[in-house]
Amino acid sequence: EPQARTERPTGAVSRPPAPTPGLPRAADGTDVHACHDGSCEILLTRRTKIPLDSRFGFKTFSFDPADSTWRYSYPGGGSGRLKWLAPPYSGSWAGPTARQQLVMTVVASDGSRAVISLRPGR
Repeated sequence: EPQARTERPTGAVSRPPAPTPGLPRAADGTDVHACHDGSCEILLTRRTKIPLDSRFGFKTFSFDPADSTWRYSYPGGGSGRLKWLAPPYSGSWAGPTARQQLVMTVVASDGSRAVISLRPGR
C-alpha cells in the first residue's frame, strides 16, 4: 500500500520571522523637541543633538547610541562626555550655570539604536 503524503501548497503557510531583540516603545517616539523641558523618552538611531532649556546649563547636548555616550558643551566654553558604565545606566548631571539637574537614563540599547529618557532632577 502506498504511504499517504501530505503536501503544503507553496506560499500558503508563512513562517513567523525569526525573533529579533527589540527595544521598548519610546513614549515620545523620535521627537527630540519633546525633550526641551527636560522630560522625554525618545528613540535615537544616530548621534543626535537634543535641544534643552537653558536652566540645565548646557549650550549643546547630544547622545550617541553607537557608544552610549552623552556629549555636552557649556555656554561659557568647555565640553565633555559622560557614559554610565553599569546598570541602571542612569544618573544626573548639570552645567556650571544650571538652575536644575538633568537625570539621564539609557532605557535600552542594541548597539545602533537606543531609547533614552530625560527628566528634571532636583
